[in-house]
Amino acid sequence: MAFQDFDQISERRKLERQQKMKKRIMIGVVLLLLILIAVAAAVVYFVVFKNKSGDSSSASKSNKNASTPPPKETETATPKVDASPPPPEAADTTPPSDKGGATAPPPNVDGAPAPAGDAAPPAPPPDGAAAAPTGDAAPPAPSPEGGNAAAAPAPSPQGEGAMGAICAATDFSQSCGDILSKVVQANASGAQPTDLLKATVSAAIDEIAAGIVELDKINKDIPEKAVAHDDCIALLGDAKKDLNASIYLLEGGVNDVATTTAELNNKLSAALTFQSMCVDGYPEADQSTVQSALKKTEEHTTNSLVVASGLSSSSSSQPNNSAKRRLLTTRLGVPAWIKQGDRRMLDEEEGKDMKSFINMTVAKDGSGNFSSINEALKAVPQSFEGRFFIYIKEGVYEENVVVSQVNLTFVGDGSQKSIISGSKNIVDDLTTYQTATVAISGDGFFAYKMGFRNTAGPEKLQAVALRVQADHAIFMNCRMEGHQSVIYAQAYRQFYRGCYITGTVDIISGNAAAVFQNCQIYLRKPMNDQKNVIIAQGRLSKRQTTGTVLQSCSIFADDTLEHEKSKFKSYLGRPMKEYSRTIVMETDITDVIDPEGWEATNGDYALSTLYFGEYSNRGAGSETGSRVKWAGYQGTISKDIALNYTVESFLQGQTWLKDLDVQVRFSLSS
Repeated sequence: MAFQDFDQISERRKLERQQKMKKRIMIGVVLLLLILIAVAAAVVYFVVFKNKSGDSSSASKSNKNASTPPPKETETATPKVDASPPPPEAADTTPPSDKGGATAPPPNVDGAPAPAGDAAPPAPPPDGAAAAPTGDAAPPAPSPEGGNAAAAPAPSPQGEGAMGAICAATDFSQSCGDILSKVVQANASGAQPTDLLKATVSAAIDEIAAGIVELDKINKDIPEKAVAHDDCIALLGDAKKDLNASIYLLEGGVNDVATTTAELNNKLSAALTFQSMCVDGYPEADQSTVQSALKKTEEHTTNSLVVASGLSSSSSSQPNNSAKRRLLTTRLGVPAWIKQGDRRMLDEEEGKDMKSFINMTVAKDGSGNFSSINEALKAVPQSFEGRFFIYIKEGVYEENVVVSQVNLTFVGDGSQKSIISGSKNIVDDLTTYQTATVAISGDGFFAYKMGFRNTAGPEKLQAVALRVQADHAIFMNCRMEGHQSVIYAQAYRQFYRGCYITGTVDIISGNAAAVFQNCQIYLRKPMNDQKNVIIAQGRLSKRQTTGTVLQSCSIFADDTLEHEKSKFKSYLGRPMKEYSRTIVMETDITDVIDPEGWEATNGDYALSTLYFGEYSNRGAGSETGSRVKWAGYQGTISKDIALNYTVESFLQGQTWLKDLDVQVRFSLSS
């Protein structure tokens, strides 16, 4: 029995093994079938999805071609340039420490600017903020009036990551989306914000060429149109130069994000300003045609300012607090980069002979190298390196001067002794741009103890004494006199210290990032139907890091107005463009200024989008209780906001003025 049982057990085990083997084979077959089915399903899904995507892409292209172009931004009486949203400036009330960039102006957020751009990059955002900075950690939100209301939505952040979010925040998201799609395709390994910015700037350059073709079609049947066309071509050339310079900055790598963003804000803001000036120079009947021709380049340039802010957003740069906030108080007002011997020769009290130090001398009496300033300028060596000094002896030089050389210095015998005088004006068929007695376009220009005058008279309307289109321009102890539009602070960063300025209407105009420090401003008697206005600032986009700042200045009525000031109203400023930005701080304002303080330009134009603010002023005209009640008027701003408009923050002064051995106040007085 035992053996019989053993055989049965062995047989049973054998059968069990065979059954297990069959099960394993069946399981293997089933798994193989499942794998084959999965592969087949994947192939079918891929084919169907691909066809569907192709149809969707075709439909998308078809819709894009069929859709109407995004509406163009227009300047209306309501919230401007941002279309009609609440004043961006007013919204930006964050203290500078909350903004991203330290030295670069913040985006155009007037309340809390950074060095370079207002709501945009890291510059002081003074629209409340400096003309430039945007140091916000995130790109500025798209302006409500951005101009893309009817445009297709920009790429979603999910679809394109951080760059998609930046594009969605631009004023012209459809234009940005078109550029972004090309950037992504060209950078399969991974596109960066710098790639998007370079592509957007390049698109703006291409559109300038296309715009010029359209401008050439405008009939130049009257002198006014011919002059406007010539100005426009020159201005577009300047815009193209700044756009190319922006690409050059990016190709050098973005190591110091704050500094790079500030420089980008400065150049892109100027490029946008030049485009706008081109439009404004034409007769009103042609302006819509010109604006249409330049619409796309304006969109791409504006978007570039927002994309530039994205660079600072992705960085963790902190404000540079190592720079000392100081007040330098030497007598001369001469830059420290002038060697010690040169500084002494400029000090009359030292009794040094100037001829041993200057490069050229201009003298009307024939005792110098040249008898006219223009002759001297023609003789400046193109290969000269460093700073070139031209000593202009006492005399009234009746000539119109254009300075294109870089790092050029004019040194006079006194602002009422060495005077450049002219009388060009717009009544004589010229544009405001062409009326300047002296026009500065060479970067790094420095004028010391010089006078700039336009004698056209009030009846000739705009007649510029000094037009400045130069970055890092400095005017020390100078005198600017005329009536309407005396100083045209056109673009870039400018600093005026200890100057005497006198005029009537729009005495200081333009769209530079300009600070006037310790200057005396004298209002003259205007024509009977006129009102005096000190500042007519022209910031046309909330993205620009521009604005005009009066700090520690004094405002008076001159002898012609003093006894009749009750007959004429005088104001601190008015808006020339939708996002006009002006700050008056630590200034002595006498009763020559009307209690309302500020004047409207045309109805309610720009009153919601402008950014006007006052801080720590004094004098009978400084009381803000009866000031205007506009949405864009900030009233008395806080110290934190005022800091955004100082030389250090608004002009990034520590990077180019820090070596000046002059009376430059980088921060507030207290």
